[in-house]
Amino acid sequence: MAMTLSALDLSDTVLVSIPAHDPYAHARRYKRFLQLLCKQCNAINGYDHITIKQDRECVHTSRCYDWCTNHAEYVDIDYDFFQGKKVVVIDDICTTCTTANSFISFLQSAGADVCMALFLAKTKRLFVN
Repeated sequence: MAMTLSALDLSDTVLVSIPAHDPYAHARRYKRFLQLLCKQCNAINGYDHITIKQDRECVHTSRCYDWCTNHAEYVDIDYDFFQGKKVVVIDDICTTCTTANSFISFLQSAGADVCMALFLAKTKRLFVN
């Protein structure tokens, strides 16, 4: 991912991850990853500008989308930081894009200009007849 992104000029772009279901999982998945990725791509690290206020269910396993309609209950974002910034949103897994689309809207309501979303994997669905 770093090799691909480093071909772009991201010097004025914030990389941010969609918050995980709890602060521990979020830090484990994204803190070091975003730090290294931003360093290699010359991007701005947005990790410290999003804080998880309370735990929630994992959307891709529970299919509980309450978080998607009420981000402010679960997450604090630094509105001043994101105002007018170009942002790339990163998530570890994409199932239906409901979480990504709703979090992008949340960032846009803070004044962010979300220009791209990247996912590390897609949920595989097995259908049995």
